[in-house]
Amino acid sequence: MRAGVLFLLGILLLASIGSVWGELPETSIYRSYKWSYKGYVFTWEIYIPVKHYFGYVMIPLEERRKLGYGMLVTHDDPYIQSLASTLLKKAKELDFGELDTANFVLAFVQDHYLKDDETTPYDDFPKFPLETLAEGGGDCEDSSILYAALMRAIGYDVILTKMTKHMAVGVAFSSTQPGGYVTYNGKRYYYAETTSSGWLIGMIPKPYQGKFVEVIPIPKNPEGTQLKLQKLIEEYLYNPEICKQIEERYNSLMKSHKDLLLKIAKLQSNITNLKMENSYLRLQVSRLNATIASLQPKARLGDLMIRYAPIALISLILIIASIALLSYYAGKK
Repeated sequence: MRAGVLFLLGILLLASIGSVWGELPETSIYRSYKWSYKGYVFTWEIYIPVKHYFGYVMIPLEERRKLGYGMLVTHDDPYIQSLASTLLKKAKELDFGELDTANFVLAFVQDHYLKDDETTPYDDFPKFPLETLAEGGGDCEDSSILYAALMRAIGYDVILTKMTKHMAVGVAFSSTQPGGYVTYNGKRYYYAETTSSGWLIGMIPKPYQGKFVEVIPIPKNPEGTQLKLQKLIEEYLYNPEICKQIEERYNSLMKSHKDLLLKIAKLQSNITNLKMENSYLRLQVSRLNATIASLQPKARLGDLMIRYAPIALISLILIIASIALLSYYAGKK
């Protein structure tokens, strides 16, 4: 289970101390968003009731995998529909056409992309659209699921497109559009990259061009809906033992978190010491280089003396011998 989720559940448990089990506190998750498209800057705020978010969070990874990606596209969620309605209204006010509206919604999703390993300990933990909104981001599968849900809620015909270690969205239009697409059931679904800003519909990043694409259709009535969520909420609200286990797990995670902080502080201290030692060693090396530079002329002179000493010695001997000979003959005369 995700650390972020347990943190939230811990808050809920602490907030409910002294109250009756079976009633979650009436709190909300606040999120504000800011993004841009075609020179316009947009903002949007949302308050998501903890109860609503809680239901999605408690669906385990195994259950999500059983449902499949298509069933996670909960375009019938009231908060997804509310956001979709807001986005569509703004697009109409700006007189955006069919393609511009799709790109406008895409820009909103792209600006809130986050790698999966920054939010969960899994490489593959698909989120429901509301989770991605509440948590402020997700990986490629999460941003694709969110975009597909918003587009479906607005009224577009969309599909999920899955490649090796990547997911995107296919969007159908009433007329031919430029760019890359996949054909499914006789329709062209144009590629929509949800993971980073600047990609318009039809633009395919180079790593995914020409790759095999698995098409995942989106049902009209996804199973990841409020009936299933309400059942999960009731199960957890009326089971104190499960809540106790969650609280114990939360306390354990908080202890691990504190231990990690201490280890990080120790590592930072070691890094600081290593940096100081590195600076000292650099200074010593600089001084050694300066000493070597000052000794090089003397060393060169020594080399010359060693090289020419035999010749100088022989020359000196010859000179002395010559002088001796000259003196000898001069004495005879």
